[in-house]
Amino acid sequence: MTKVICPKCGGNEATSVEDMCDLMDISNEVQKQWMCDSCQHFFDGKAEHWYDNQDLSELTLSQLADIIMEDWGDSVSRSAYPYVTAMMEIETMADSYGSDSARSIVAYFLSNAEGWESEIAGRVKEEFKLRLEK
Repeated sequence: MTKVICPKCGGNEATSVEDMCDLMDISNEVQKQWMCDSCQHFFDGKAEHWYDNQDLSELTLSQLADIIMEDWGDSVSRSAYPYVTAMMEIETMADSYGSDSARSIVAYFLSNAEGWESEIAGRVKEEFKLRLEK
């Protein structure tokens, strides 16, 4: 489910019509982008993410890792993936994961995340850099 506002009922959960058609192996005859999960209305619109208007400085490391996984998805590099999964288990820069400090995990993630390029990638990387400076 993706957060998209339905113009008919105001619902905020929708399913990608393209994904649904691919799954069912049928063509997209309605030629719309989304289907509202509440009222089943088909419509076009821009997806919103839960983190779009978030102040990243208020999020935990595990929440930032959730953003990474949602945005980078299946394309996450093999070299960055272990650090993302470690961040999913820690909350603050004072925490540790096994024998690794959160600071080292974040630093190693940054050194292995050059392939993650999007608007939110830039925001998250900048937030990580700010946290490392503290």
